[in-house]
Amino acid sequence: MSSLVEKAVNDVTGNFGRIVLAGIVGIFAWDITNDVLSRLLFSTRPEPAPLVMALLGLPGGPGGYRWLAELIHYATGIIAYPLGYVLIVRQILPLPWIAKGAIWGAALWVFALGIMAPLAGNPFMLNWGNITWASGLGHVMLGIGIAFMFERGSARN
Repeated sequence: MSSLVEKAVNDVTGNFGRIVLAGIVGIFAWDITNDVLSRLLFSTRPEPAPLVMALLGLPGGPGGYRWLAELIHYATGIIAYPLGYVLIVRQILPLPWIAKGAIWGAALWVFALGIMAPLAGNPFMLNWGNITWASGLGHVMLGIGIAFMFERGSARN
């Protein structure tokens, strides 16, 4: 097994709790950023649930499945995104944690609005409006939150 794969496996093995905690911190950073900073700076707040609903073909409106879309988005942020950070970014970027986190957040932003949004029938990067930049800020803060919590927790061991 290559040393890069071994390191990734070692980072994940026995660290699932830390990965989930990093995701919770990242989602908290996302929510605070979007509820406060995005509203102040961009007069808008990203709403990922409609994107998830469109991707999965879930009905909206009263009696719709917004709750499921929210659950999917939070589960992705709490489990998949920090797992991706640990398996990918942490292995290949020899940078300080804050830079790795910001780069990971920016990559997630491009993934969400550059790939997933068009798949849901929206324009690429939502035509670069205020919602695009609000989402970018939120995703970068999500990545920084994930990196901070995982790296700070790892530094203690």
